Amino acid sequence: EITPGVRTVDALKRLAEEIHGIKVD
Repeated sequence: EITPGVRTVDALKRLAEEIHGIKVD
């Protein structure tokens, strides 16, 4: 099960990738 915290972090990583064009591991 994915906790809300982990889900939020994943969403933030995707946002960073889209905005800055970077790939976050």
